[in-house]
Amino acid sequence: GVVMTTRGPGFVSALNGVAYAHLDRSRLMLIADHYDSELDYVSHQRLDQAAILRPLLCGEARMDSGGFSRDLGELFDLAFAQPNGPIYLEITNRGVTAPVDDAAQRPARPASNALDETALAAIGDALAAAHRPLIIAGLQARDDAASAALRRLAEAWRAPVYTTYCAKGVMPDSHPL
Repeated sequence: GVVMTTRGPGFVSALNGVAYAHLDRSRLMLIADHYDSELDYVSHQRLDQAAILRPLLCGEARMDSGGFSRDLGELFDLAFAQPNGPIYLEITNRGVTAPVDDAAQRPARPASNALDETALAAIGDALAAAHRPLIIAGLQARDDAASAALRRLAEAWRAPVYTTYCAKGVMPDSHPL
């Protein structure tokens, strides 16, 4: 999702949503305006918005009169990397009205989801040696592909599935496992 707010009170009203996106590892882009750098003397509704959000973010960028402080493709890469989470783009008047150098921006790359084959083999060995395996499924099992894979795994191993509150519903309550 994308949220766009004004600085100060508008920005602060979005904090709860950003915190939930962080906790749920959901991709979210918050865009908020801010004062131009040359207006540093202005104190009305002036917060260090990026500093407030930083503990919750995968990444941030600022678009000021000098252009972007970080490549936008890189910023989106951070939102799509594991674990997913919110990103923040701070914009200023001069930043949004400045000419854009298209050559300086690259399209976002898809995140790499390479698997560690050694770790997978070790997990397989541990499961094969288990007498009564069980699965604890959390937040990462929420998307459709992951929940379908979870059901296949549980059925193949005849392993009961316990879900955290964030994964509620990935295994139907009516399922025997």
